[in-house]
Amino acid sequence: MRCPHCHADQIIKQGRDEHQRARQRYRCLGCQQKFDDLTGYCVCGPSSTATGVVGWALPEGVEFE
Repeated sequence: MRCPHCHADQIIKQGRDEHQRARQRYRCLGCQQKFDDLTGYCVCGPSSTATGVVGWALPEGVEFE
Protein backbone atom coordinates (compact mmCIF):
# COMPACT_ATOMS: atom_id res chain seq x y z
CA MET A 1 0.00 0.00 0.00
CA ARG A 2 1.17 3.51 -0.83
CA CYS A 3 0.11 6.95 0.33
CA PRO A 4 -2.47 8.40 -2.10
CA HIS A 5 -0.97 11.88 -1.54
CA CYS A 6 2.83 11.50 -1.86
CA HIS A 7 3.00 7.83 -2.96
CA ALA A 8 5.42 6.91 -0.17
CA ASP A 9 5.34 3.30 0.99
CA GLN A 10 6.09 4.14 4.62
CA ILE A 11 2.65 4.08 6.22
CA ILE A 12 1.40 2.94 9.60
CA LYS A 13 -1.99 1.86 10.88
CA GLN A 14 -3.81 4.65 12.71
CA GLY A 15 -6.82 2.92 14.25
CA ARG A 16 -10.28 2.23 12.87
CA ASP A 17 -13.28 4.38 12.04
CA GLU A 18 -15.59 4.75 15.06
CA HIS A 19 -18.76 4.21 13.01
CA GLN A 20 -17.56 1.73 10.40
CA ARG A 21 -15.22 -0.62 12.22
CA ALA A 22 -14.22 -2.39 9.00
CA ARG A 23 -12.49 0.80 7.77
CA GLN A 24 -8.79 0.83 8.64
CA ARG A 25 -7.12 4.23 8.97
CA TYR A 26 -3.49 4.87 8.05
CA ARG A 27 -0.96 7.69 8.43
CA CYS A 28 1.85 8.35 5.99
CA LEU A 29 5.26 8.81 7.60
CA GLY A 30 6.40 10.84 4.60
CA CYS A 31 3.76 13.57 4.40
CA GLN A 32 1.85 12.89 7.66
CA GLN A 33 -1.49 12.71 5.80
CA LYS A 34 -4.16 10.37 7.15
CA PHE A 35 -6.34 8.25 4.88
CA ASP A 36 -8.47 5.12 5.00
CA ASP A 37 -8.39 1.86 3.09
CA LEU A 38 -11.91 2.20 1.74
CA THR A 39 -11.63 5.50 -0.11
CA GLY A 40 -7.92 6.33 0.05
CA TYR A 41 -8.94 9.90 0.82
CA CYS A 42 -7.79 12.21 3.55
CA VAL A 43 -9.31 11.73 6.98
CA CYS A 44 -9.15 15.31 8.19
CA GLY A 45 -11.10 15.21 11.41
CA PRO A 46 -12.20 13.01 14.28
CA SER A 47 -14.61 11.17 12.01
CA SER A 48 -14.75 10.24 8.37
CA THR A 49 -18.20 11.69 7.75
CA ALA A 50 -18.87 14.12 4.93
CA THR A 51 -17.66 17.01 7.08
CA GLY A 52 -14.38 15.19 7.74
CA VAL A 53 -13.38 14.76 4.12
CA VAL A 54 -11.86 17.68 2.29
CA GLY A 55 -13.74 18.75 -0.83
CA TRP A 56 -10.85 18.34 -3.24
CA ALA A 57 -10.59 14.68 -2.30
CA LEU A 58 -14.06 13.79 -3.58
CA PRO A 59 -14.24 11.71 -6.75
CA GLU A 60 -15.14 13.69 -9.86
CA GLY A 61 -18.87 14.27 -10.13
CA VAL A 62 -19.62 13.60 -6.45
CA GLU A 63 -21.19 16.52 -4.61
CA PHE A 64 -22.67 16.99 -1.17
CA GLU A 65 -26.02 18.72 -0.88
